[in-house]
Amino acid sequence: MALSKENLLYDLASSAKDYFRDRPYFGCAYGSYPSETAQANSDLDVFFATPDVTPDDISSLTEFIVKYHIDHALMQDEEVPYNNKLVVSYDDISQAVNLKGLSKENGKIIVPPIIKEASFLASLPVRYRLLFNALTSPHEFFGKDFGAYESFRAIAENQLVRVALDLLGLYDVVSVESLIESLFKNRQGEEGEMFLGYKRNPKSIAHITRIIQDRFDQIRLPSAV
Repeated sequence: MALSKENLLYDLASSAKDYFRDRPYFGCAYGSYPSETAQANSDLDVFFATPDVTPDDISSLTEFIVKYHIDHALMQDEEVPYNNKLVVSYDDISQAVNLKGLSKENGKIIVPPIIKEASFLASLPVRYRLLFNALTSPHEFFGKDFGAYESFRAIAENQLVRVALDLLGLYDVVSVESLIESLFKNRQGEEGEMFLGYKRNPKSIAHITRIIQDRFDQIRLPSAV
């Protein structure tokens, strides 16, 4: 039986509160648990954010997460190493929501290919792409700095529409459905972790749909400019 989302959030929230104490911080659990696709031993996707990260933050929270996986018999996914994804600064998140993990070509956002090599997976662009994905996918907030979280999340959601429009291109029909599809699969047929990381499950589809629908009426199409 998979670890319940409620128990997971309680454990994360309690441990983060004990660790950060009076420091501003927040965290997000993302991936299979908020998406309700977790199996009995699914790994835990989570990040902890604080304005300034210390080496002790990384070592202590990595130790906690590794032990948590062992204690609950969960698989560990360190393809992207913990020191590149687990504890991040507010500046990291600002970079992420302002699309520093992606690239531009002729003024349009493009998604660089994923390279399954250690140096690439330990790079800043990968960190930024993971954070952007986490804030625009189903996730659960915990912590005390809700204001910072809410601000970053709102920017990320607005930027997601920009990404979708640029990926869709000028010659495609712009609709809620076409924008959603542009985020799940690229023109080469790559999707999931080989593209933007969004998984085709009911929770993720509904979450992305809500983001696009909420902003669709404000989209300025090229012919209207």
